[in-house]
Amino acid sequence: MNARNVVTKRHEQDIIDVGNKIAALRNTENISQEMMAAQIETTQRIVSFHETGKCEMSIGTFFQYADALGVDPQKLFPDRFCQKEMSEKLDQLNAILSRLSDGSLDTITNLAVQLSYLESRICQI
Repeated sequence: MNARNVVTKRHEQDIIDVGNKIAALRNTENISQEMMAAQIETTQRIVSFHETGKCEMSIGTFFQYADALGVDPQKLFPDRFCQKEMSEKLDQLNAILSRLSDGSLDTITNLAVQLSYLESRICQI
């Protein structure tokens, strides 16, 4: 097995997840695969392949999808990347919370829980 196959296998789910996010956002915006293909200058078949993970896309094509959908490219990353970022932010927040008084701590803890929930919902969009 060559190095390319190892990388492809390791990231196979990420490729599928990116395609699923593109399809979900495209459907939310009521954009057909044909319309998307025209916007990124490819064919409907290639859009279908990208959305199902049957075909890898270039980084340039990745950015074209984000532009066509009107979203920040980060919205197309697999959820596991959002979860890692959220976890890091929650760790930072916990460090700050540990230095607060008990009265403030309850209020801020409730806010942190709500923020965590909102961030998880944003990553799912």
